[in-house]
Amino acid sequence: MSPNPLPSYPNTTYKIGWICALPIEMAAAKGMLDELHGNPQIPPSQIDTNSYLLGKVHAHNVVIACLPRDEMGPASAALVAAHMLSTFPRIKTGLVVGVGGGIPHHEGEVQDVRLGDVVISSDAKSGGVVAYDSGERKPDGTLELLSGGERLSRPPRGLRTAVSRLEMEHLTRKSAIPEYVEEMLERYPVMRKKGFGYPDGAEDVLFDARYDHVGGTRLCARCVDAGIREGKVIERPLRQDTSPVVHYGMIVSGSTVVKHAPTRLMIEQEHRAICVEMEAAGIMNYFPCLVIRGISDYADSHKNDRWKAYAAATAAACAKELLQYVPVKVDITRFQNETRLEPLLRSNTEEAFVSTDATVVAAQEGTSHSKILSWIAELHSIVQQNYLLERQKDSITMSMLQYHAFQRWAGQARKSLNLSHAVNQRA
Repeated sequence: MSPNPLPSYPNTTYKIGWICALPIEMAAAKGMLDELHGNPQIPPSQIDTNSYLLGKVHAHNVVIACLPRDEMGPASAALVAAHMLSTFPRIKTGLVVGVGGGIPHHEGEVQDVRLGDVVISSDAKSGGVVAYDSGERKPDGTLELLSGGERLSRPPRGLRTAVSRLEMEHLTRKSAIPEYVEEMLERYPVMRKKGFGYPDGAEDVLFDARYDHVGGTRLCARCVDAGIREGKVIERPLRQDTSPVVHYGMIVSGSTVVKHAPTRLMIEQEHRAICVEMEAAGIMNYFPCLVIRGISDYADSHKNDRWKAYAAATAAACAKELLQYVPVKVDITRFQNETRLEPLLRSNTEEAFVSTDATVVAAQEGTSHSKILSWIAELHSIVQQNYLLERQKDSITMSMLQYHAFQRWAGQARKSLNLSHAVNQRA
């Protein structure tokens, strides 16, 4: 007996785009879906190389896509986002969800970031994300950084208000993250064996920034023993429970993995950041999104995968909790020719992809970051055109409403004038 087919919905009903960099992050995202959907009703074009996972989280239809295996960084993330927008042209909100390296502030600071915690991009003066290694590569091989790094666009207002609501809720009750993680593990029991649950027995150890990893063991057992003897383990107060804490602050994004404590300290001092990652710099200015990262390591030489699956799960659970506070927007009216408009939006975007895919491949092989931004800028104009088409429909709707309101007013005014004229004649 064949299983029941998954429900399928029009591409235009999907308004949330969820981007992951790793399969482990996509697995955690799947675990948060309240409902799985079938394939898109309008299949992706030949140019769109994404493999989509569709479903529902709370009241939102969500599109999930992952970067290709062994292909990380801002250029690849930008291409995944661009292809997603071409196939699902009504996406208005994006989430970049996965693991990141924590930048702990352990000396009396408020942001006591620990393994398994979650960081949400947030900053009063910027979008909460800064590209820390953007600049120009000189002939001698050195990188001349942009002054202060490149600050990227702010997330959409609706997402930022949802973040405020989430922060308020956590001041009055416990986070729902442990509950959502446990629901995922019950729904997919194999994920517990794969390490997506809290890593019992694993130590959350923060080493002195000048203490490098001791060779011979991958999980730092020798590092802990030697670090305790030599006074290289940072003492931190015990927490009351294992529930992850959600932090709000600056996330730095770059094109290389950071596993060097002195570099981490430099980033902290320059940007007051609490997390480092690799994908957001490629898409923040062109795909309106919020970055949510589960802390899997401390971006030092002791970096390993012991907390990685659990950190992916806590980030995905936090994204799910956030989405319940993102309003579901319903169109006032729908055009009857919407199914004809959608391929038009996609075809406009595809024209840009034909000329830019090769550029992305070259960029991933070492071309300068400025060239990546140049092709994204071209694509951005196409995406903006699609956005303006959407806004034009809304504008037409408002114009129609205003016209009918004017007609009602004019009718009332005409009646008043006729009555006034009749009274004058009788006088």
